[in-house]
Amino acid sequence: MSSSATLPCSVREWFAKKNHPPGTHVDSWTAHIDLLEFALKRALFHHYDHPDAKPWHVIATHSSRGLGLPIYEILPAPGVIITMRTNWSNWMVSVELPKPLELDFLGLDDPSNMKGKLAALREEGWPGEIFPPYPVNRQHFTVCLPEDHLLFTFFWILAQHHGWGGHAARKL
Repeated sequence: MSSSATLPCSVREWFAKKNHPPGTHVDSWTAHIDLLEFALKRALFHHYDHPDAKPWHVIATHSSRGLGLPIYEILPAPGVIITMRTNWSNWMVSVELPKPLELDFLGLDDPSNMKGKLAALREEGWPGEIFPPYPVNRQHFTVCLPEDHLLFTFFWILAQHHGWGGHAARKL
């Protein structure tokens, strides 16, 4: 990486400062950012487009396969903090909630789904506390989601459960 943005910073600022893997075209990152913003707007936020809103930003850079990738923080509602990263094979998502989440989704109740994954987060440069798997603590937990569309689904369910869903929630 030839230069770096001061953290925390906006997602677009992080990528504009050439914080993207060498050999990748910036347009592919723009598409990645646009897709994430679309999913976040649809799943999580009522007031995403408000001029003062800063619902997601980059708080750190982690290393995956020798590449620097962003670690995002999302603040979709008061008392809710979501920290997440991708390494191209999965999304690791840590969630802090004001009340416990009761959810049966993708085998989250099976602690073996997280075996070895939490230790890997520290090695990748995860900032702050790494929460235990969902079955251990349903209010402060970490989950592994293997695909982008499952990230959207997880966020949508999370928002519906807590009553702060985004645009998609209002259309139901």
